[in-house]
Amino acid sequence: MKGNVLAENRRREEVERQKAEEERKRREQQEAQMNAIKGRMGKSFGGTTGQTGEGAGEGQKSGNLGDPAGTVNAGKNAAGGGQGAGISFSLEGRNVIGSLAKPEYNINDYGTVVVQITVNKEGLVTSAVPGAKGSTTMDSRLLEAAKKAALQARFNKITSPEAPTYQRGTITYHFKLM
Repeated sequence: MKGNVLAENRRREEVERQKAEEERKRREQQEAQMNAIKGRMGKSFGGTTGQTGEGAGEGQKSGNLGDPAGTVNAGKNAAGGGQGAGISFSLEGRNVIGSLAKPEYNINDYGTVVVQITVNKEGLVTSAVPGAKGSTTMDSRLLEAAKKAALQARFNKITSPEAPTYQRGTITYHFKLM
């Protein structure tokens, strides 16, 4: 009987843990979406917010690393990234398994979409929120294509017990005119 009580308590604890994790993920996604909206709103009215137009390091001008044509994964402050074929990523201490999926799109539009990703210890992308800082387009079709591609990404596993359960980073997609 004591074993049944212990098993039931463990089951309840696991259910509570899962609920808390789902709520945390929901809040993270909601926060990222609100930040993207704030960034778009700031641009719409001619202003800037913390989400757009800032440099990412060494320069005093707008753009990444003080260069309007700069990249997120350049310079001495960038770490844990890789790039190729119009796609780059930033996820400290991780490598891509295989290659990053190319987004599927068939519209004649262009721009950069930065997707904020959350990756678990197994290397799976558990959430992807497009439109993060550095994005130059908010076209819903390009955002959706970037999100779908990002969710397919796979990174190396982390086996260290001290490593966080989830890790955040970005994948950047550069869409070109067709």
